Amino acid sequence: MEAAHKVPNVILWKAYNWTDDYPYTDDVVSKYDGSYRIKSDIMKFAHSVDNVFDSFINSQHSAIEKALEKDMRMDEKYGNDHKARQNKLNMMVTALHRMLFKNREIYSPHSVAHILRAMTTISETYILFVVNLDTREHRKKKEPLFSSDAAVRQAILYAQERRRM
Repeated sequence: MEAAHKVPNVILWKAYNWTDDYPYTDDVVSKYDGSYRIKSDIMKFAHSVDNVFDSFINSQHSAIEKALEKDMRMDEKYGNDHKARQNKLNMMVTALHRMLFKNREIYSPHSVAHILRAMTTISETYILFVVNLDTREHRKKKEPLFSSDAAVRQAILYAQERRRM
């Protein structure tokens, strides 16, 4: 069994390197009008149980991630392309939703928003993912919407603008 990631490392790497925030400090003012420790949050999340899980099919997860990153179809040896992609996207929604709402005392909403913005710079697939966050079919009715957080709502609007480009 190997460790797989719900949110691909390429996204977290991009988000981490895309901020001028510095890790492990409470007094750094980032570009979001406050002190949010974005890099620290990304590092905590990247290695947490919210993001890492055991998998017997890590190569399939890697293939799905590469396909999403490059807006391509997967190799047929991994089965139903649409279902595999949907499962991966659902895992990402769950992980980000937990980061935003269930673990709010651990992570800043600005860190989630930053990850979503970074995601939109990677591929059209990820732009659509962010644009459609609140309309995902599997979302439970009682769960709060991603857009109920102001920082995340701005990231969704950012994705909508990128889609129009």
